[in-house]
Amino acid sequence: MKVIGLDVGRHSVKAYTDDKCAMFPAIIGTYRPLKLEYQRTPDDMEVEHIGKRYYVGNIANESRDGRRNFMATKAIDDTRILGLVAISRLAAHEEPVHLVIGHPITNHVPDEKERMKRLMLGATRY
Repeated sequence: MKVIGLDVGRHSVKAYTDDKCAMFPAIIGTYRPLKLEYQRTPDDMEVEHIGKRYYVGNIANESRDGRRNFMATKAIDDTRILGLVAISRLAAHEEPVHLVIGHPITNHVPDEKERMKRLMLGATRY
């Protein structure tokens, strides 16, 4: 079983295993075709989640709704998508994965922890 430590921060997403690291900007936005050529880096990603396409990384600034999470809670869909992207970069073909999630100290309360657990396990209501 691969253990992954994950922190979906406001500035960047960081994920670690015993031998790998993934880090990229914590920006997400809805996909749209770009009219100009965009000079991409490995941290500029196009992803699909439940039938919707997104930009992740600095390329999300080219989206009409590129955003970072500055809300009090981390239990939102953007966190799940960013987290899944990080997990896929470290363990794309390995199962099962044991996930350890970093969380702001102010959110270390039972309700918020349960919401994050449900979010990352795929619940539609959290």
